[in-house]
Amino acid sequence: MTQPTYTAIRQALADTLTAAIPGLRATTNPLQVNLPAAVVVPVQGTFAQYSQTMDGAVVYRADVIVAVSNADGDSGFADLDDYISTTGTKSIWAAIQANQQLGVGAHYAVVTEASGHALQNFSGVDALASHFVVEVGV
Repeated sequence: MTQPTYTAIRQALADTLTAAIPGLRATTNPLQVNLPAAVVVPVQGTFAQYSQTMDGAVVYRADVIVAVSNADGDSGFADLDDYISTTGTKSIWAAIQANQQLGVGAHYAVVTEASGHALQNFSGVDALASHFVVEVGV
């Protein structure tokens, strides 16, 4: 089987999250954010590591930015807490764990960390956001 491209991996992450988490709209385009949203973009720094094994495996890293309305800070932070949790219907971690092949034949996909939990601007819209780093081996 041909290794999926980085573009396909990012889209597969977005599709997986949209399908698994009710009400979450995931995209690979940071200019098309409709809250609550997940935006899948390359991580800062190294986002691809090549030839990780003898069979030529590649490890890709993506930043999944989850953004919610900041209309009421307390409820916005509570919403983000639900996405950060390892259980529940809004859990980013649980959604990826349940579909590690992402529908594109990835060897694995894992959420390795979460950070942020702060105000972020998306094309003129302020939102509360957290960043999730996802590693995908292909």
